[in-house]
Amino acid sequence: MKLLQINTVAVNGSTGRIAEQIGNFIINKGWESWIAYGRAATKSQSKLIKIGNKFDIYTHVLISKLFDNQGLSSKNATDKFIEQINQLKPDIVHIHNLHGYYINYVRLLNFLKYFKIPTVITLHDFWMITGHCAYINDSCDKWKTGCGNCNRLSAYPSTLFDKSRRNWHIKSNLLNNAENIIFVPVSYWLESKISESFLSNSNIQVIQNGIDLNNFYPDKKKHPLLPQDKFIILCVATRWTDSNGFNDIIELSKRISSDEIIVIIGVNKDQQKKLPSNIIGLERTENISELRRLYSNANLFFNPNREVTFGLVTAEAMACGTPSIVYQDTAGEEIVSDPNFVISKLDEILPMIDRLKNLPSYPKDNLRYIMASKFDFNNTLKNYFELYNKLLQNTSK
Repeated sequence: MKLLQINTVAVNGSTGRIAEQIGNFIINKGWESWIAYGRAATKSQSKLIKIGNKFDIYTHVLISKLFDNQGLSSKNATDKFIEQINQLKPDIVHIHNLHGYYINYVRLLNFLKYFKIPTVITLHDFWMITGHCAYINDSCDKWKTGCGNCNRLSAYPSTLFDKSRRNWHIKSNLLNNAENIIFVPVSYWLESKISESFLSNSNIQVIQNGIDLNNFYPDKKKHPLLPQDKFIILCVATRWTDSNGFNDIIELSKRISSDEIIVIIGVNKDQQKKLPSNIIGLERTENISELRRLYSNANLFFNPNREVTFGLVTAEAMACGTPSIVYQDTAGEEIVSDPNFVISKLDEILPMIDRLKNLPSYPKDNLRYIMASKFDFNNTLKNYFELYNKLLQNTSK
């Protein structure tokens, strides 16, 4: 059996690591694993296929920035990739992110639909159900009925001209009644949003993200950049913007006491220069050992992202034994089992800090046990493998 996964990147990044882990799992089951990617990759256990080249990506970026054409350019690169799919003849195609300026999703999905190739699309964000945004918030619900007059054109993937209504209708027409596709939201919270979109009558199965417990566990080694005489509040993201809570972190820094400090991972160099003195800003890291040590050394993890579709960093921090705070009415509530660590507004974090500071110690092993019982990535991998086999059985009927 052959599995072909498609993603913006391979091996690196959260979705790249997920694709790599799935590939490793099915290789051990005797399958062939292929990963096609558009942007970047490192050494993989799977066989890699590069989609397009730098010129294709730069052209796609330019057209998207001007005309809101994310996922509608790269026609030649996509046609060449479709020829490779024809030669490979995969039994299952598993798509992760189709945004990222590397592929024409209309050409790809029409091809997969025409030849009735069993296809899994993991919904890591909202891009597949909106006319523009990768993430949604309470400021707009046009994605439910048809976008247009978008008020978030500066949000990723940013653009000058609003084509959100056109984009929404393209996706709606393409994905409705796609019998070969099953959509996999990564949280039940995301599923609840999907049920309000044009995908409401589609084939949907939730498979929550999971943690590699071999990588994330309480680590007693000290991180050299972290102060040992402070109460450390850790925040981690791939990149920080106003949309995923950066302003909340800045606001929190104005309210914490002198024996507390915020450590934020994922800031760029410009953001680093503007941080107040009680925030330590570090750039994004792909080093799992360093990330584990940062999680483990923190006294509290805070995820201010109200748009996150799962919150893998929250689960990773808790697997390292660090209590975590998330906002109410977010996917983070599925991860944080203690309602005391779910807040509705920023001020509510302060008494939680005081409570933790007054504890002689925190039961790290209890948190790890909870994460292991709910979010062991081995269960995620098994769920995907069972889904693949179910699709194959349905195809053979």
